[in-house]
Amino acid sequence: MIDIGGNLGVLMTAILTAHPRLRGVVFDLPHVAPQAARRLAEHGLAERCQVISGDARQQVPAGADCYLLKMVLCDFGDLDATAMLHAVRHAITNDGSLVIIDKLRRPPRRDDATLLRTTMSALNLLVMTGSLERSQTEYQQLLHATGFTLADTKRTDALDGELYLLHARPA
Repeated sequence: MIDIGGNLGVLMTAILTAHPRLRGVVFDLPHVAPQAARRLAEHGLAERCQVISGDARQQVPAGADCYLLKMVLCDFGDLDATAMLHAVRHAITNDGSLVIIDKLRRPPRRDDATLLRTTMSALNLLVMTGSLERSQTEYQQLLHATGFTLADTKRTDALDGELYLLHARPA
């Protein structure tokens, strides 16, 4: 499994701890990689997890069974998100999986506090960084344009139900 934009390796640490036979890679920018390597070593996972630095908009490591993007694509506009997904599509095997964990933008309703929080977060991202939270339809379009098919979408319990898991496969 490769965690693209894996930051300090917190999620990968939890995954590898829960699945002792799994091997992983944390992939992030060069200034983050040393901190991730230290964290993984502190948790006794350095033998099972490699840390690689680079820019996911250009290239990602090839050959993994699963690529993970947790709360990464929301930080980028469509141009950069498309570049990342093209890089993953180039690296992934035809029977591999892409897992995206992110918020999904849905039409707001006054009686849904979680949905209103997500809407405000989306507005904040757009105003402050030019990035955006996407709807399921927008993810489907983005995935289709980069050679993937959205296989499944599940709401998680994380962040009071704000996070969704989108499972995609190479088309």
